[in-house]
Amino acid sequence: MADVGGATALHYAAQNGRVECARRLLQHGGAEQLVSADACGNTPLILAAWNGHAACVTELLRLRSASQVARANTKGPQNDRAEYVQDVVLLHHQPLDQIMAMDLHGNTALMLAAQHGHVECVYQLLQYEPSLQVGCRNKYGQNALIKAVQSIQVECTVQLLRHKPELQVRATDNNDGNTALISAAQDGHTACVRALLKHDPLAQVSAANKRGNTALIAAALYGNVGCVAELLQHTPATQVTATNSDGETALELAVLHLDSSSHAHTVRLLLAHRAPIPQKQHVWNLLCNVVCDMAQTIVAPDMLHQAIAHSVSCLPCSSTNVHAASVKQRARRAKDGLDVLKGEVYIAASR
Repeated sequence: MADVGGATALHYAAQNGRVECARRLLQHGGAEQLVSADACGNTPLILAAWNGHAACVTELLRLRSASQVARANTKGPQNDRAEYVQDVVLLHHQPLDQIMAMDLHGNTALMLAAQHGHVECVYQLLQYEPSLQVGCRNKYGQNALIKAVQSIQVECTVQLLRHKPELQVRATDNNDGNTALISAAQDGHTACVRALLKHDPLAQVSAANKRGNTALIAAALYGNVGCVAELLQHTPATQVTATNSDGETALELAVLHLDSSSHAHTVRLLLAHRAPIPQKQHVWNLLCNVVCDMAQTIVAPDMLHQAIAHSVSCLPCSSTNVHAASVKQRARRAKDGLDVLKGEVYIAASR
């Protein structure tokens, strides 16, 4: 019997983590209760996982209806053969039917457990057909890994990546075409980026979404300096030269969206890794301001000195003299501790 929302007593027991109630209900009903869905498409297992009831998840996956088992055992192949076979088939496929059941949005129990950070539920669910579960995607193209990363569920992310990581990290959502790494970098989830990059990092950092943004470009755009630092530990020369669909590099976007100190630190990191200097006049003007602000407020390390010198030397001939003079003029106002920086800028500009 179900209420107006299609929920049975077993649904309520699972939703509230009532393990003993669930066990008793299954003793007096068929195994079909385990895969019955309410009006929202939620099965008892989905509700238990969504609400973080690990013990209930374990029981629902383990239990077979006592009456169903008894019927299958007492009938035997000679008595009521057709019904016996039906019962045995149901018992055999019951865990798979539960773990692959989806709500109206296409979310499985694993996806919802991962999204809400219920790591013990994730662990218990992955004891059954893990390859099938981690490869499953909802109506929006999201797998459990993407949902975990978007919700900053680091422990769940690590747990999921123990199963077919190469399959999971390549999956993209239907909206922007983001991988889990691009989503993490865009949202500034540094710990998730670090966990993801332990698996096939070269393929992940080179992947781009529908706008052509790589993880580095996405991180630089939003000034997520921690993510930028993690990403630049893997083939930085390739990443800093990558462009999106509009021909913009990570450095160019960081400069154009310079509205916080995090963007300034991002620019500093990219320069230190020899990011190519933007050729657009207005972008270079902004970059000059950033460099001079660095010179006046921080003691830049030698690596940054060299990067800035390299940047000036790479300017187009038509603009070098004008902008080098501007840099010189502002560099004279730099603190005494940055004579090395000024000298390198002068030398590079005079070539």
